[in-house]
Amino acid sequence: MIKEYINDNQERILEELFSLIRIPSVSAQPEKHGKDMIRCAERWKELLLMAGVDKAEIMPTEGNPVVYGEKIIDPAAK
Repeated sequence: MIKEYINDNQERILEELFSLIRIPSVSAQPEKHGKDMIRCAERWKELLLMAGVDKAEIMPTEGNPVVYGEKIIDPAAK
């Protein structure tokens, strides 16, 4: 079932991956901090929402932003 999903969605999956790696956001390169790191975080958030998460947000830090997403299957579950 997973292999079938991947085969059926391979082109989209690859394009989503390429959309991320096209953003010059290498955190080890100080000149890439700032706008590109934020752009990459925004793209991650967008992809998570497109994938069906219930909540996605970008959290600023002293360094690079962190992207958080959650999908609640059962609100009663821990």
